[in-house]
Amino acid sequence: MTAAREGHSTHQSCWGSGELRCAWTHYRIPLANPFATRHGGLAVREGLLLRVQWRGLTAYGEAAPVPGFGHASAGELIEQLVRRARAFMLKSDCTTVAFAAPPETRARAERQLTPTHTSEPDVPAASAPVRAALDIACLDLLAQNSQQPVAALLAASFSTQVPVNAVVGLAEARLAAQAAAAAVTRGFACVKLKVGLCSSLEEEAERVAAVRGAIGPHIRLRLDANGAWPLELALDITRRLEPQDIELLEQPTPAGDLAALAALHRASPIRIAADESVSGPEQASELIAARAADVLVIKPMAAGGLRAGAEIARLAAAAGLGSIVTSSIDSGVGVLAALHLAAACASPDLACGLATAELLASDLMAEPIPVVEGQMALPAEPGLGFIPSAAALARYTTGWHEVEP
Repeated sequence: MTAAREGHSTHQSCWGSGELRCAWTHYRIPLANPFATRHGGLAVREGLLLRVQWRGLTAYGEAAPVPGFGHASAGELIEQLVRRARAFMLKSDCTTVAFAAPPETRARAERQLTPTHTSEPDVPAASAPVRAALDIACLDLLAQNSQQPVAALLAASFSTQVPVNAVVGLAEARLAAQAAAAAVTRGFACVKLKVGLCSSLEEEAERVAAVRGAIGPHIRLRLDANGAWPLELALDITRRLEPQDIELLEQPTPAGDLAALAALHRASPIRIAADESVSGPEQASELIAARAADVLVIKPMAAGGLRAGAEIARLAAAAGLGSIVTSSIDSGVGVLAALHLAAACASPDLACGLATAELLASDLMAEPIPVVEGQMALPAEPGLGFIPSAAALARYTTGWHEVEP
């Protein structure tokens, strides 16, 4: 363990043998620049951080509600996060067993320790970010204890570098084109443009053409409509945009209309990715059965955690579909969690949507996660590799609130 990781623990003298402590904080971080999606402009990102401490180790999880996925607000999730954290603290016997177990029994013990993403009676879709927070924190703790990255707990083999796309959410065509060109200059080989923001198909097509012209013919251009169009409109726009050599189109039709997405997939000249429609393994299975997409987009916050995300990726691979992992404009905890999932499970030929920290005024990390030539590397530290900035926590959060047993 590095000195930096040890240095931000403040309760070591209070720990008993095997005692597990949890605390939470509520963050509000303004965006660094304007960002627009079909769900509206985003000016501030809110979420909850969970801190879990055990025998000198400090692990983190994050619950950041995702716009468009029907989640409760961050404030509404506090009570649920506290309740689940308190229940987790009562499993200290499982914690001790998991960390002390020999290799042949550790897997069973880890299944006991780590919160499940299925079979819980009170886990509506709105609670997915809370389940994600517990899942991420537990895997961080387990991985730190075994001195390996979280990715190693998700797959037998994993990458240490993940290709990532730039994301452009500026509505004005000229500004969007400038931002896309700047991303290419910085080394990105794939640009994702938020679409569904224009008042007419002609304006939409002109905006996409402007971005394609700015980045040139060899950079991959991906579009994300966030469910903006009904089926007939989506069919029209895919035909109009075909000459722009679009890599794929994410969630063109509303998330709740599986039949429309499947019909578009059958007729579209552009590859289709499902995003908001993928809210967990069950929904992924339904999409696969309906043959509604070529690629599944996996957001850990929407799926309910990393293990649920890994299951979605497994289902996609078994069906011959690609998978992309994206953050949801989270703090550094959520981005790192998604990075580990991508390293373990994402399709290697598809860039992942992880280069989002720069959209925020702060990612709450002591050192930002670097993006070098369109690639993000797993941190060298075991676990997630999240080392917080004390100054950023003081500025953007409510401070740590201990969860009473």
